[in-house]
Amino acid sequence: MEQRPPFRGTAWYSILESLLGQVDREPTLRAVAELACKELGAERATVFLVDRTRRLLRGTVALGTEGRPLEIPLDEDSVAGWVCLTGRAVRIDDARGDLSAFDPRLRHDDRVDRLVGYATRSLCATPLRVRGEIIGVLEALHPEPGRFSAQDAERLEDLGAVAGLVLHVAGLYQDIKDLREVERRKSDFIDLLAHEIKEPIAAVQMLADFAMEMEQDPAERHRLLARIVLRARQVTALVNELLEVSRVKRGLVLGEVRPVDLTELAAAAARGMEDLAERRAVTVRLELDRATPPARIDDGLAPYVFSNLLSNAIKYTDGGGTVRLCVRPEAEGALIEVFDTGIGVPPGELRHLFREFYRASNARSRGVDGTGLGLVAVKEIVERYGGRIGVDSTLGKGSRFWVWLPAGRDGD
Repeated sequence: MEQRPPFRGTAWYSILESLLGQVDREPTLRAVAELACKELGAERATVFLVDRTRRLLRGTVALGTEGRPLEIPLDEDSVAGWVCLTGRAVRIDDARGDLSAFDPRLRHDDRVDRLVGYATRSLCATPLRVRGEIIGVLEALHPEPGRFSAQDAERLEDLGAVAGLVLHVAGLYQDIKDLREVERRKSDFIDLLAHEIKEPIAAVQMLADFAMEMEQDPAERHRLLARIVLRARQVTALVNELLEVSRVKRGLVLGEVRPVDLTELAAAAARGMEDLAERRAVTVRLELDRATPPARIDDGLAPYVFSNLLSNAIKYTDGGGTVRLCVRPEAEGALIEVFDTGIGVPPGELRHLFREFYRASNARSRGVDGTGLGLVAVKEIVERYGGRIGVDSTLGKGSRFWVWLPAGRDGD
């Protein structure tokens, strides 16, 4: 077997140290994986990072100069999971053989192999640490058995030591970028809020002045008062949404946490949106399966989930369009779906929809009222009670927002 010189002190070590200048995490992940391939003569390499909240390992497989995102459970049913949980490096001559000599719990799960269409035989893996904490796993892979030596395993550990520092620095930079983005969106939100409140209040003041001058024209006075009421309602609705979001963010329970009939909430939400739908000339259709199990949720917050999703669908659908609200059983729970034939969401913006203060570019350009906080509140409500939320959309053709909630009955 070919012997390679120690990694520490080589040109590659210096090159990896220079990666500390990298500031974006994804290019750094690919660079580390590709360097592992070159240094160990591996065909492929994987850098996994730990997502402890979701108990996942998320990584990038080096395929030449390309990368492919992966997610696998953080458990001992994979070599990467075992390395992460035990903190031990491992060198395996044949992943298809008996691995009990290393640890009775250790096994090579071929989930990753199936995902990327690859059959791993030789494998080296090492944990990535920052200040003693394991943040990920670096793996080198080969389709032939016995390809990696003990020296290769040591080289991979050296590489992993520096790679952990590289990824830590990249992560810090990403955190700074995220904080700056939040601050920017907060500033945009304050500007938006000032505009959203200032404009109707100014209109109310102007209309009130006109109404006071129309004492001799009751019909015109009545028309102006009706417009004042409409504008006042707009401000009230905006303030109510802000208060609702604030309560959700603080984790307050507004009602009673109990099993709730979602089909009844859906029907009530549709009735509450009749005026908006009529003004927008949008048809709202209900498809409710009465066999849908109840969900255990705060009955004071649950109506907001329906009203927000339904009002958004109506506001972003042109006259003559259709919105469908569907509730049905699914996977030991209940599925809520809101379909619309509206403007849709640009593909690159879908992943941002559930971020604070974010509004899609085509929504902003239409001048539709909104704060960019409603979907954030819905997501927090849904996830607080064990559910999930998502969206599918085609630009110019419409969107589908969905919520899944686990079934919950008295005594659960």
